[in-house]
Amino acid sequence: MNWSTRKLNKIKNSHVLIVGAGYSLSTHGDVIKQFVKKKNPITIGCNYVSNFMAPYFHLWGDERRYKKFGRYTHEKSIPVFNSSVFSSSYLKKEGVKKFIYLFHKDPKHLKKIKKSIPQGSKLSEDQKNKSRKIIVYKNKIIYARFRTIGCLAIIWSHLLKASRISIIGMDGYTLYNKQQYDNGSVRQHFYIEDGKKVNYEKVHAKKYSGTGYTDIITGYASNIGMDSKRKSKENFYNYCVEKDQEIYSDLQRLQDFGVNFNILTPTVYDKFYNSNILKLEE
Repeated sequence: MNWSTRKLNKIKNSHVLIVGAGYSLSTHGDVIKQFVKKKNPITIGCNYVSNFMAPYFHLWGDERRYKKFGRYTHEKSIPVFNSSVFSSSYLKKEGVKKFIYLFHKDPKHLKKIKKSIPQGSKLSEDQKNKSRKIIVYKNKIIYARFRTIGCLAIIWSHLLKASRISIIGMDGYTLYNKQQYDNGSVRQHFYIEDGKKVNYEKVHAKKYSGTGYTDIITGYASNIGMDSKRKSKENFYNYCVEKDQEIYSDLQRLQDFGVNFNILTPTVYDKFYNSNILKLEE
């Protein structure tokens, strides 16, 4: 049995706790850490969460975030990389010697979808919509489109036969109201770098300095065609509403696929929120 198989076997028949990077880690950190200490689940951290805890598995699904925060991966954590994002040559260049791949591909790679696409052409909108609804697990590869790495962590845990799947820090991007994000009284992520909260806006987008829109930079600042969505905070907040709707659909799709899970911290995806476990005072 090789190293990665032995480590992944830890998930089988175990309680898995997926750790997102939502702001609820800040507001409910003490209760969460007490819960982890008492229940001792197998933790899977999604992107930059090592400022909060050292997860057993540290799953990275965004190259830009890894470039910014990869150096904070705890030495005790096992790095896990989304194979559709991180090539082996890139990881070698970054000096990552021991890691696990989460094998993932876009559904457009499935033969039944490829057959319907003329050679050299792109997916039509109808084909894109169909591919977004597909979840296939074949030859240890997950074929699915998800809006966030947290959803990929959920299906991965399920396919590795976790007995129970809980999630913390999956707040969504519009859990709080627009005014709270506008004035920076709350944030969309709980990011800390070298003991200080990261101010992406000051470095990359002075227009949003002091706001709580943490994903303006990490997710969209370099994307072509996003200028119109960044013309005002209102437009960006509306974009976040659309993003949350997509993620809500992804979570519903996971449930329809037969995955049982609960989000334990306050979340905009309230259908999946179980407030009885941590008994948080909101």
